[in-house]
Amino acid sequence: MIVNGTVNTSVAGSYTLTYISTDSSGNTAKVERKIIVIKSGWLKENGYWFYYDSKTGIKKTGWLQDGSKWYYLDGNGVMKTGWILSGGKWYFLEESGAMKTGWVKSGTKWYYLQSGGAMKTGWLKSGGKWYYLESSGAMKTGWLKSGGKWYYLEGSGVMKTGWLKSGGKWYYLENSGAMKTGWVKSGTKWYYLENSGAMKTGWIKSGSKWYYLYSSGAMAYNTTIDGYKLGADGAWIQ
Repeated sequence: MIVNGTVNTSVAGSYTLTYISTDSSGNTAKVERKIIVIKSGWLKENGYWFYYDSKTGIKKTGWLQDGSKWYYLDGNGVMKTGWILSGGKWYFLEESGAMKTGWVKSGTKWYYLQSGGAMKTGWLKSGGKWYYLESSGAMKTGWLKSGGKWYYLEGSGVMKTGWLKSGGKWYYLENSGAMKTGWVKSGTKWYYLENSGAMKTGWIKSGSKWYYLYSSGAMAYNTTIDGYKLGADGAWIQ
């Protein structure tokens, strides 16, 4: 049998093959077959990546799962990178086009992408620590008011607990991270925090009683300050 024509499987198009067969009696038969080669899988064209359906040869658009990774192709079939808005949610696609999950630094700010790829906002617990992501998705640092309470996020974004020095003043943050006001016992000592959260020193009136707080903030007790006797509870004995 003789076959005339060739097929380049790496180039999409229509190819014609002619099959010629001659039997022992010298009779010849000729059959033509048209072969269609379609584009399939990932192809880079004019600097852009596209994905062609292996059955139809049509460019894919929208979300595409390839192996264990997700990609997004716009209305023209172009593979997207960077931030995209899809279904009202933000996603981040790496330079490879693969959808990112977990922490990502974009510009000078940090963001968090959930397991489904959607950008997280609000409170986030990651690696056993709490973070706060603003409505823009950017990780918050410094003071934050949330739900009527004040919190402090360190430079790493981690929510602070315990004692904090900020702007030259001391504050106390509960285990929940919320800023404490009023009396607080830390270790074996008592301290008093103003409505602003700042630790108080010197004489204070709490309720109907007077107390004295050392420069360290610790409450004085069972002693005499400025000629005033303080009891075991720290209150001035009148």
